[in-house]
Amino acid sequence: MKAIYLTGLRQARLEDLPEPDFQSPDSVILKTRVAGLCGSDLHYFISDTVGGDPVHYPWITGHECSAEVIKTGSEVKNYRPGQLVVVEP
Repeated sequence: MKAIYLTGLRQARLEDLPEPDFQSPDSVILKTRVAGLCGSDLHYFISDTVGGDPVHYPWITGHECSAEVIKTGSEVKNYRPGQLVVVEP
């Protein structure tokens, strides 16, 4: 999978990452279809602090997305593979 990493102040690069694996029985693995960059992502890029908190690099951007459920843990009841979801943490 690919991700845009902020590697330092005003520094970013596209990286290949290993496919995720389950962390717990209530985990859900998603495949991002579309991700947006919002104002907070811009702040992480241009400043080393956001809201007074330091930015810890590397930082993966694009936390608001639409995605497809790929795999669910044994305790997940409300989602199923193939389902489309919106993520807004």
